[in-house]
Amino acid sequence: MSLMALMMLFIGACYSDAEIAVKNNSSEEAWVRLDYDSKRFISPGNTIYISVSYPRVVNLSYEGLHILPGDIQIELNTAGTRYVSLEANCGSLNLYNSSPREIRFLYVASAGTNSYSGNLLDHYLQTGDNFVCSLNPGYYDLRIRDDHNNIYYLTAVPIEIDKQTTRIFTAASN
Repeated sequence: MSLMALMMLFIGACYSDAEIAVKNNSSEEAWVRLDYDSKRFISPGNTIYISVSYPRVVNLSYEGLHILPGDIQIELNTAGTRYVSLEANCGSLNLYNSSPREIRFLYVASAGTNSYSGNLLDHYLQTGDNFVCSLNPGYYDLRIRDDHNNIYYLTAVPIEIDKQTTRIFTAASN
């Protein structure tokens, strides 16, 4: 019995807890996921602490409204805290629908290129709804199609790192 207790103590000592501290240094919300766990929310400027057993290598996936998605491998060989700082590397577009029309499609292109993305909307944007997406810094042209297949353009919309740009769609009904 005492041999079994010694083995448990030894195994427990080999797989102790370490900690990962993740700070969101952007001005918008962010999310992280450790290996295959569920996503954890981090509000702007805040830090979360995640306990992890070691020794092992973990994968930390991260994303945010002003942080493009990515992954980092964190090696945990000893106890203690590992610090991760999430820095803003993009901005965001907030499109608000104040028109009586439903927005069905939103395409973006680098300004002046006429090389539009696929539809960014995953649902129709009703009057009073808004849609937010992350974009690399630069200027963008927006192509919006409403529920009557009318097409509208907003040009040279600026996107800056760690800032949200809001555009209001105000198409008049026919």
